[in-house]
Amino acid sequence: MADLSKFDKPNAAVLDDPLSLGSVVGTFIPKYEDLPDKFKKRHENPHCQFATKWFMSGVDYFTLLEDINLKVAMAQLSCCLRSFEPSHEEKIGGVGFLLERWGLVFPEADKPVKKTKHNKQGKPKGKKRGSNR
Repeated sequence: MADLSKFDKPNAAVLDDPLSLGSVVGTFIPKYEDLPDKFKKRHENPHCQFATKWFMSGVDYFTLLEDINLKVAMAQLSCCLRSFEPSHEEKIGGVGFLLERWGLVFPEADKPVKKTKHNKQGKPKGKKRGSNR
């Protein structure tokens, strides 16, 4: 396994010109094969679920450890999520890894997101109204 200590803090180079630095993989997020397995199971990992939510619909707020520069962290995470280069799985796994490493604090971190099954009409499955079944 590779040394991932260079990802202990956000990389301030992202504020200059991230496109001039080339690949985001290895610079701003670790290579997928170097990630711990729990970040490869993105549907089970709460930090990866948070990264997915951010990617799909944005997030209102979150908090990181006090010694993490939030401006640099936001720029780096945003750069990684917007990048076309790594696959979606690599992006979400890498951003989830960074969020955990930088101490993401959010209420949903302790529980996985509930998945709702939907019927063919797109409505949640379950009891019908007025039904005692």
